[in-house]
Amino acid sequence: MSIPGIGEATIAAILAELHMFEKCDCVQKIVAFIGLAPRGFISGSSVKGKPRISKMGNSRIQKVLYMPALVSIQYNPVIRVCTNV
Repeated sequence: MSIPGIGEATIAAILAELHMFEKCDCVQKIVAFIGLAPRGFISGSSVKGKPRISKMGNSRIQKVLYMPALVSIQYNPVIRVCTNV
């Protein structure tokens, strides 16, 4: 709740979806489950474009995080600089 743009409804939805990771100590597994891990575009020996966020993963969590991400880009100067908007 201390993160600007994250409210009670977002926290409840995230906790409901991630209940299986209560004892998980590996952040990489959670990031991959949500679908926020970068994925490169590689075809044979060529690399096409820069890595993008994977579309695979838990779509419910992605939907829940969409609006807080937009709010963060608009109002949080640190994230605005990182996204180059």
